[in-house]
Amino acid sequence: MISMSLASHVGDAAHSPGGFSHLVVHPGYAGRSVMRVLRALLLVMLVRLPALAAVEQEREFNLPAARVWTAATDVARSSFSLESASKERGVLRFRTGPKFGFRFDVSVRSISPSKTSVVLRVGTTGISAIDRSAWRSGDRYLEKLAARLTGHP
Repeated sequence: MISMSLASHVGDAAHSPGGFSHLVVHPGYAGRSVMRVLRALLLVMLVRLPALAAVEQEREFNLPAARVWTAATDVARSSFSLESASKERGVLRFRTGPKFGFRFDVSVRSISPSKTSVVLRVGTTGISAIDRSAWRSGDRYLEKLAARLTGHP
């Protein structure tokens, strides 16, 4: 009976000239408002998603894949923090620092017996100053790799 009288009161309020303006807001309404804000933020993030996607650079070397792979892992291990490497899949992952450094994924694949492609990927933030800093590290990796492969220190 209580629910029927409440429904009757709400129905009367909806049809009255003042509408719902005199009713107290139910605590669940605040939760719905928060959900609306969260949905709007999610939409903004989805629109910005391309800026948050991985960006890549590719270099080709006129050398066999085995030699490039060895140099790629050596540079990641000696100059950065190597996290993982799978020679079978031709991928490795390294960070520019132990905890908060940028993370890079490297793919080494053979194009022909004497030509190899190295693709370096980094997840960008959409914040240009941070992205520039990340790519300075990525460029440093590729320069060190090229130097190792050509014999220049």
